[in-house]
Amino acid sequence: MRKLVIILVLAMVLSPMVAEAWEVSIDEDPLTDEVSILIYRPSEDTKGARFVSDTRALAIRGGGGDMDIIVMWDAYLADNDDVAYRFDEGEVLEDGWDMSADNNAIFIPHSLKYNFIEDMIEADRVVIGLRPHNTSRQSDIFNTTGLEEIINEYGEELGISL
Repeated sequence: MRKLVIILVLAMVLSPMVAEAWEVSIDEDPLTDEVSILIYRPSEDTKGARFVSDTRALAIRGGGGDMDIIVMWDAYLADNDDVAYRFDEGEVLEDGWDMSADNNAIFIPHSLKYNFIEDMIEADRVVIGLRPHNTSRQSDIFNTTGLEEIINEYGEELGISL
C-alpha cells in the first residue's frame, strides 16, 4: 500500500514536469486582438543547442481557426519534401509534406495533421527522417510525452479538441 501511495504522489508531481518540457509561446495581435499560439519541443539530439538555428524542433501552431504541425530542421532542405516517420517502434510511414517558404521547415499536410496529433498523444516519441539539400537522410527523435496535457490546456487556441 505504501508503494502505491508513493507512486501516485510521484505521478502527480512529475506529470506537470513532463508537460513543461513543451515550450509555449502565446502572442496577441494588437491590431486584431487575434491570439496565436506555438507549442514546440526540441529534438532529443539538439536539446541545449546554443542557437535556435542549430535546433531541430517539432511544433504545433494555431490561431485564427487554423492549426499547423511543423518540423523545423537545422539545415536547408531545398525541395526534398519526402518524409519518413514512425511512432515508437511502429511501422515506418512515408509521405510528401509541404515545404516552408525558406525551405528550412516542413509542414504536415492538412489531410494528415489530426491523425498525426492523435498518434503523437498515444506514443512516447516520433522519429522523423528527411534529406537536407545534398546530404543523405537524417533522422531525429522527438519526445511526445506530455502532449495530451498541453492540448488539454491550449486546445481551444490551437483549434484541437480531444
